[in-house]
Amino acid sequence: MEQQNNMHVVHIGGRRGLGPASRLCRTMKGYVDITILEAFLEEDEEEIFPETKEKGNYRFIKACVWSKKENRNFYVTQQVMASSLFPMDKVSDGYVFESKGTCQKWKDHCTTKKILTIETIAFDDICFHSSPNFLSMDIQGAEFEVMKGALQSLSGPMVGLIAEFEIASLYEGQGLLEDQLKFLREHGFVFVDIIKPSIWHYGEIQGKGMLIGGEALWFRSIDSIESTIQDKKDKCLTLLKLALTASVYKHISYAFSVVEHMILEMPDELRYWYEKFSPAQSIVDRYNKHSSRSVKFI
Repeated sequence: MEQQNNMHVVHIGGRRGLGPASRLCRTMKGYVDITILEAFLEEDEEEIFPETKEKGNYRFIKACVWSKKENRNFYVTQQVMASSLFPMDKVSDGYVFESKGTCQKWKDHCTTKKILTIETIAFDDICFHSSPNFLSMDIQGAEFEVMKGALQSLSGPMVGLIAEFEIASLYEGQGLLEDQLKFLREHGFVFVDIIKPSIWHYGEIQGKGMLIGGEALWFRSIDSIESTIQDKKDKCLTLLKLALTASVYKHISYAFSVVEHMILEMPDELRYWYEKFSPAQSIVDRYNKHSSRSVKFI
């Protein structure tokens, strides 16, 4: 049953599952709602994401998410997981990577089988049951475009993101890590970690490879939440979700900085959520027990 105060995780793409966002959903089980946005849902939904029903309340929305509403080409590739709203960039022809002990050629995965026309939608135009708190994206080069269509959500109670990124272009016209860095920093997010780095080679697998991309973890800054959310109870709940998210991904010092801020700046609101929202008790009690900071919650 969905609860108003639950952590709301939105995942786009990645038909094998929720990826690194599954850690947050698993840890917050019982206090998490999951929305999965998928452009194509012809097959049984639960077969696409078999582990989702075990992690929390979930729903599927058929949507091809982009920066705005328009009709675009969708490039269905030889390896369906590489399909994208962008065609393959020819400069990536020579990339190879190891998978299951064999050398795989990127161009073999990205060969276009057919081109479909699909209507896209901006993230902010999707009707969610509650405002998203965490966004996870694995959408083959379109992550930056989705960010551009999510300005309202990014300035709401959003506390973190996991977004696939590339340093070298794999798809023609895609945004790269440098674009994500500039954009998200301007909108109050801090780049904190690379999860699952992708190390590829050129031409053949010999010696050390090169970092091509991976999945980047971002947290919202305290200052950004302070400046954009006016109601103190809502602000405190958002900060609690930020602290819980940081803790889940083992960024404990960041989590404790958020808890200390709440103790100093909004003790009454923190007390309210401590008594009403069980996950708040877990992170605050952990802070009291393990933090070396002099400020404690009493």
